[in-house]
Amino acid sequence: SQRSDLPCPGPALTWGLCYNHASPGGSLWSPFLSVRQKTDPRTAVRFALTRNRRFPDLQELHGVGMWIGNPNLKPETGWTYQVDVDRILGPGFTLEASAYSTRLRDIVVADAQNQYQSTGKARLQGLELELRRQLAQGDWWFNYTYLDTEDETTKRPLITAFRTAS
Repeated sequence: SQRSDLPCPGPALTWGLCYNHASPGGSLWSPFLSVRQKTDPRTAVRFALTRNRRFPDLQELHGVGMWIGNPNLKPETGWTYQVDVDRILGPGFTLEASAYSTRLRDIVVADAQNQYQSTGKARLQGLELELRRQLAQGDWWFNYTYLDTEDETTKRPLITAFRTAS
């Protein structure tokens, strides 16, 4: 018998609301909405909308080594739009594809004096493809990810200016 990698035979609606309070950092509401529908017995499509947030970490708030902290940092916030397609290709083979776009504001960057600041806006967008093969003992998979980022304030690739958690 073949394991179905597409659970949920009918449409599915998932929604949620998260509230976070951080001091420093403030409070933030983060909604989530996902709609999933099978388009045929072997294919399913999902649309999702999420509000993201990342609160500054301790290094960004208080500094370490040559990095100067900033207790007044704001949380990074943004919206992510995502489309996923899951397809059963044959017995034991599944293909998954995801495309997403995120717009962020108040990204945490280090300035020329190595002090963290909440500044600017950023864009992230990408594509992920995964081919999975179910084996008798476990799974085998191949994954490809493409990511395009930009600091929209400086019009430079985000990776050179973006400081993420350690």
